[in-house]
Amino acid sequence: MMRRILKKLFRRSSVRTAIRAGRMQVGRNVSWDRDFQVKLDGDRDLQLVVGDNSHLSGRIVVRGDGIVRIGNNCHFHEGTYIGCLESISILDDFFAAEGIFVVDNNNHPTSPSARQQMTKSPMGTAPWLWTTPGVASAPVVIEPCVWMGRNSYVLKGVTVGGGSIVAAAAVLARSVPPLSIVAGNPGKVVKTLEDDRV
Repeated sequence: MMRRILKKLFRRSSVRTAIRAGRMQVGRNVSWDRDFQVKLDGDRDLQLVVGDNSHLSGRIVVRGDGIVRIGNNCHFHEGTYIGCLESISILDDFFAAEGIFVVDNNNHPTSPSARQQMTKSPMGTAPWLWTTPGVASAPVVIEPCVWMGRNSYVLKGVTVGGGSIVAAAAVLARSVPPLSIVAGNPGKVVKTLEDDRV
């Protein structure tokens, strides 16, 4: 059983390389889709930690001093994008539909002159990296038992309270309390749930 799990884990070279280099740590019974990608370009040694019984899909990018922590029983579907410069924590019992987007940074400077310099430079050079001056970032925390609907977004500095549901296509630029159903752009609490967790 363990041999089969390890064989599945080492299919993708980016994942295999990250684990061997000590940049990615995985718990027991972790799996991922064949097209899952990790790009761990950060400054720290350990940049991605995944708990037990989780399934990964899509793409995770870590730069600067960033670290992504994914808890136990977390399930991601195709089209997932997680971009980290500082800290993203996705706690236990998380479910994501297709195409979710979670970032703790702006991905680009807001200054018009810095963006102009970026567009005049070849892609992949220093002006395109999130670590250039003027790229704002703030930690993201997704508390336990959160579900994110298809094509929903969680942006920098947001905490999604435990037990919440982020509706399809919602854009969260502000934190929401536990047990919220959040919908729209910008995301607003449209209903509060009762806590029936055991």
